[in-house]
Amino acid sequence: MLGASGTGKSSLVKAGLIPYIKRNRGQQWHILKPIRPGESPLKALYNTLNQTLFTDNLLLNTEAHVVNWLQQNPQSKLMLVIDQAEELFTLCRNEQEREDFLKLFAVLVANNSDNLRVVLSLRSDFEPQLSNSALEPYWYSSRVPCCLTTGPDKSNSLSSELSTATISP
Repeated sequence: MLGASGTGKSSLVKAGLIPYIKRNRGQQWHILKPIRPGESPLKALYNTLNQTLFTDNLLLNTEAHVVNWLQQNPQSKLMLVIDQAEELFTLCRNEQEREDFLKLFAVLVANNSDNLRVVLSLRSDFEPQLSNSALEPYWYSSRVPCCLTTGPDKSNSLSSELSTATISP
């Protein structure tokens, strides 16, 4: 989800996309609580995964744990939401951790595109920072510009954006 500051990216995801999926496709989706990367994006991810998917509180080998969950739940699809993804560049000062975080999601998406969706909300002025990152090919092929329209066609536009965001890998 890409858009300028203040255009409602987070609201579209939290109050639009997530309820839309739960209402229309809820039985097949396991949607994790949205995370914000903050200063330590891997720690934020671990905390969310450990609170929702894993009970063993393991921090190592996140990829294997997610893949294992997907294999154990073949009837389910998993959605990970990274809200305010620009925090990867504004708050995370550890370049290696930032690269590891982006690479982890690129590998997960590459190997599990049938039953995994990663939704990022990103301010458009930070889009260039994704260039040359592990997520670049996935980002540019599947991003959804957030341009909520007003007027009589608003619901059709929103429905179309939500459908695109959930169907396209």
